[in-house]
Amino acid sequence: MARNATASGNYRVSRQPRSYWGGFLLLLAMMVVLTLVPLPDSLRPFRPHWITLALFYLGIFMPLQSGVIRSWLLGIFIDGASGTLLGIHALSFAFTTYVALLFHQRLRLYAVVQQIFILTLVVAINLGVEYLVRGATDSSANTPLFWAPLITTPLCWPLLYLLGDRLIHPYQQR
Repeated sequence: MARNATASGNYRVSRQPRSYWGGFLLLLAMMVVLTLVPLPDSLRPFRPHWITLALFYLGIFMPLQSGVIRSWLLGIFIDGASGTLLGIHALSFAFTTYVALLFHQRLRLYAVVQQIFILTLVVAINLGVEYLVRGATDSSANTPLFWAPLITTPLCWPLLYLLGDRLIHPYQQR
């Protein structure tokens, strides 16, 4: 928030950077629903990491509303709701948000194809860490389909990019 001096010398708080909390929460809620909705066993390995996509988008285009702690708490919630090992999603969501916030000014300038490449690297690191943790805890991560989100998640980036643009900035001229 910026402070502007009035004619009498008093300061009033103006909302210079507009906050789009409604679009922020709507986008996250949509991605949580897509993550938690049950899929048939044959399609389950191909499910994109929807929340990772949303956190990456929000970290780039809404850095003031995003945060590593918020992402970590969302990960704890998803771990509890989906019944996975506590902390796996929390770690990957916090890492994704950290990368997006750290490079958000640079990533905004990249073309969508370049953003897809960076997102693929982030998802690969997340899956690699998850693979190591699941391997250490004897969980099922030994199938080649474990790595399928490495392909499906970046392919959904252009769709989420357009959806997020419509939700968060609906009144901008295009």
